[in-house]
Amino acid sequence: MGNTLLILLMLTLQLPFTRITMDSLLTNAPAAQRPTIYTYGDIRIAESRNGRYVSFIEREYTERQRIELAEKSRYIQSQLQNLYVWNYVLTERHSRGLRIDLRDLKYTYGLDIIVYDLDGNLLAEETSDPPDNVRTNLTAYTEFLNGGDVRIGFIVIPLNITEAEVQAENRRYFSHILPPLLILLLVTLVIGFFGGRHLLRVRQRRAKQQYDERVDALRLEAAQQAGTAATAAWRTMAQQVAHEINNPLTPMKLTLQQLQRIRGTERFDPAFDKAAPMLIEEIDNLSRIATSFSTFAKIPEVRVSEVPIAEKLTASIDLFRHNEAGIPIRYVGPDNGVVVMADAEQIGQVFTNILRNAVQALENVKDGDIIVMLKTASTPNQVEISISDNGPGIPSEIQDKVFKPNFTTKSSGSGLGLAISKNIVEGSGGHITFKTSNKGTTFYIYLTKLQVS
Repeated sequence: MGNTLLILLMLTLQLPFTRITMDSLLTNAPAAQRPTIYTYGDIRIAESRNGRYVSFIEREYTERQRIELAEKSRYIQSQLQNLYVWNYVLTERHSRGLRIDLRDLKYTYGLDIIVYDLDGNLLAEETSDPPDNVRTNLTAYTEFLNGGDVRIGFIVIPLNITEAEVQAENRRYFSHILPPLLILLLVTLVIGFFGGRHLLRVRQRRAKQQYDERVDALRLEAAQQAGTAATAAWRTMAQQVAHEINNPLTPMKLTLQQLQRIRGTERFDPAFDKAAPMLIEEIDNLSRIATSFSTFAKIPEVRVSEVPIAEKLTASIDLFRHNEAGIPIRYVGPDNGVVVMADAEQIGQVFTNILRNAVQALENVKDGDIIVMLKTASTPNQVEISISDNGPGIPSEIQDKVFKPNFTTKSSGSGLGLAISKNIVEGSGGHITFKTSNKGTTFYIYLTKLQVS
């Protein structure tokens, strides 16, 4: 158990996750007992050997066992985390329940499992007697986490590789490799015999093939030049559709992940009732775009109608509230009662494009913040929607290109999002602009307000 406690000490002290030896921690232990540490993500595996590797087959077999042990340890860690979601400490009163859970996990994965508390005290174990003639001992160490990813203990999973397993692996390896080698030798002889005869015929046909290929290439080049304009138009159209289809997928994914995290809690039903209509609406939009492209080969035209803009705006904000970067999004404005003239289906894409750009601009910004406001504009009969972030701003040399198609400052993306957003807003009878500095960027969207009596 000495090695076990020392490895647990490593986990507690948060030593660097690199391959290291434990000489500094085991200065009083015999050299043969000093394990080598391997790291697989958050799983650390200590390997102690009885002698050296006798062949590369044993080395590869041991490495496969390490990888498999790390993978199973990750599954065990995840299942224990799901079982102890709400626990913030493990004590002796959990020992009985732990032993039952460990017995089930041992039956499932065929591994011994030991659990310690944060002080290194044994809480529960489900182990078998060690086998004879052990060649290698692998011991996986990982943290016991609760549902909030808070460490509440440690999980230790030992695995012994015996001499019999190594010998069986050697036999299996040679039984698999010898037949292919014999077949390869036979195929090589056959190819050498018939290949020489075939080579002469190939050379005779090569001159004629080269001539035919050149003629075909000239014909293809002429056809490509004739269709250059049409090809460019189709390419741009395809980029637009791909951009519009991909754009809402990330917030939809984040919303579903949030629902998964709170499933089984009292917060699930209200959150599901709120998220389901938004997701259905986004899916309908995606279906409409794909259907329109396949039927008419173009982005749908703007169809102006009465739109409850506050509800549309807050629905788009809700899709991004649980973004992966954890950036807060605040909304200032009414929740309903504001009606504008716009495209009811496409106006949400405008908000999605701008919110997504704002989140991406704040990925590396400390204390990032996004504020969305809805208010009456200074211009009569218009509403103003502003989306602000406190990011680094847009450089002056590219500000005049922001709304141009195919322009982007990102390593991925087609650069069509803001260009399409501008077309949707202007097609709805409004306009879009922005202000930027080194303290952030604000996009302003102005739409015609419908006076509700």
